[in-house]
Amino acid sequence: MHNNHEVAAQAAAFVQSLKSHRHANMPAIRFRHWPQFISTVRELMEKN
Repeated sequence: MHNNHEVAAQAAAFVQSLKSHRHANMPAIRFRHWPQFISTVRELMEKN
């Protein structure tokens, strides 16, 4: 999987909004980037 820094930043913002109980406004993610987004979210959620 090719690491895309924009997708990683979106995932980090998504996790931060989840943890702070706010809504996340996320731009559309291309389907090919979805596995990276989900794996990054899972990784960040498990850290804390």
